[in-house]
Amino acid sequence: MIYAVGTGRVIANAASPWLGRRFEDQSEGWASRFADRAPVSPGSTVGEEPVPGMTCGEVGRLSHPFDEIRVRRAVNKTDLEKVYEVRYRGYAKYFSDPMQVREPLGQTPGCVLLLATDAQDHALGTLRILDRRRGAIELDSYLDVDQLLPEGQHPVAEATRYSVPANPASKWIKLALCKAYFQYCRDTLAKTMLIWIRKCAEREYQRMLFERVNSNGGFSHPRLGAVPHQTWMLDVQTAPARYRASAYPLYQLLYEAEHPNIRYD
Repeated sequence: MIYAVGTGRVIANAASPWLGRRFEDQSEGWASRFADRAPVSPGSTVGEEPVPGMTCGEVGRLSHPFDEIRVRRAVNKTDLEKVYEVRYRGYAKYFSDPMQVREPLGQTPGCVLLLATDAQDHALGTLRILDRRRGAIELDSYLDVDQLLPEGQHPVAEATRYSVPANPASKWIKLALCKAYFQYCRDTLAKTMLIWIRKCAEREYQRMLFERVNSNGGFSHPRLGAVPHQTWMLDVQTAPARYRASAYPLYQLLYEAEHPNIRYD
């Protein structure tokens, strides 16, 4: 990936040539508008990358670009290929073969594969939701989830395989995927949003009011370079009130604002 000096603006992207071309375009396209409003530092590419912290001023400028991101459930072959392609771009350092990102858990009844695209249907990011009411989640392979979570925190929906390859719109794409995850948990009456993250991401999820489960929630992921991960959770039912009480700047965007272009179905 090549950036214009001093701007953070993508001018070439070997992994996704269309993205580089679109950011060279000086028209009124959405990508050009993003370039000046959400610069990304070189090398900030994704897989498991934290949701970036945002100031109130940045949140106030979200309405227009956020509306131009599409999120939907990937259900057909074309969508699935886009999911796997964008996932591999985020996880290539862990998987030498692109076919390795096509994991069995992605075929289970409790799996929802989210795909984020632009208005022209170019893939921008992906997130996997696993609903434990309909089968095992990935964390079940490494920890005893029933013993791990506090009493009353079931049912659980786990979010993993979060991949948004770096570009100037990354922060909005990540937030759009998070909004779809929140909507899924709220609408399906999941009690707990469950994630497991690297230490470098913990501060960002603390800002989103996720809480570390307990001292027994850590493990080294064998398929992700044996990197240590820690389990974090957010109570779906109490989160809105906690966000309001803490004057969380993304509360209205994530919970109250309607964006029919952001869906999980």
